Amino acid sequence: MVRRRLYIPAEVQRAIEAHITRRLAEAQQRYWSASEDEDTFTGHLGALLGSPERRVRVDGRVWRWEIEYTKFRGKGAGAAETSVGADGILEIRLRGPEVDGRKAVLFQAKMGTPTGRRAFEQALVLSNWREAAVFFGYDEDAVKVYRLDDVIRSQGGSASLQGLPFPQFFSSAFLACTVGDSDLSYVPQSRTLQWRDDKGVLVGVKFSIPHRIRVSIKSPWAGGPKFQPIGRDKIGEHRMGSTAEERMGLAKTFTDKDFNKVKREIAKTFHPDALPAGLDDFLNSILHRRMTEFNDAFAEIRRRTKKKE
Repeated sequence: MVRRRLYIPAEVQRAIEAHITRRLAEAQQRYWSASEDEDTFTGHLGALLGSPERRVRVDGRVWRWEIEYTKFRGKGAGAAETSVGADGILEIRLRGPEVDGRKAVLFQAKMGTPTGRRAFEQALVLSNWREAAVFFGYDEDAVKVYRLDDVIRSQGGSASLQGLPFPQFFSSAFLACTVGDSDLSYVPQSRTLQWRDDKGVLVGVKFSIPHRIRVSIKSPWAGGPKFQPIGRDKIGEHRMGSTAEERMGLAKTFTDKDFNKVKREIAKTFHPDALPAGLDDFLNSILHRRMTEFNDAFAEIRRRTKKKE
């Protein structure tokens, strides 16, 4: 499965969570000195989250972890924001005696709640990686994480937006692997964003991502697989892979009531009739792709359900 759970020893998870909690508290204490814009605060937060290699002993065996932050060029034709909708990527890499894996999530950062037309449009672009993309919102009291669907559904408003505190998101969603993708990664040496598309092909597109925060837990690591290069204009043709249930946000076990509820929510979020008029051709093409993908997922689940009856 794309969002398979990665094994993280409890001792390692506690060490990472303690570091995140401590560093976030420091970031909030210095909020006003770095709150000029989201890029400044993301750089400030990333610098605080950065950590040299730490060691945790689990049952007599050593696990190593580190958090790495790198800032890339975020302006100009080579930037990722226009074609991806993201400011950066958050990665966890697990390198332990029994585990060799990774998980990543794309993020767009905003000061305060992610509202306004720009946030709405960025969320639509990010929907190519819907199961592995979120918004970060920075304010004086907390760093919060917002679901992509909620930002789209709000259509630039703030009434329906409820963010999750970053430590809670990090533990209950990111480390728990309910959000993120195991084939999504950024390779800084070649400035390439890679992911596995819905046809099972590992693809990659080159550009600079302005921010990268990676959590690493190390053991011997073999190089990653080869990828197929694509142009930025072809990104929309390579939707990140997911199962029909993941695409709809359904649990492994669900009822007809659950299915119908999710179907209504998706229609309210992504159907062109539910969104504001005046979107450009690029954004309209994204919505068309999403609804086609959702309809295919609906039909696939219904076919499988009928076969079981």
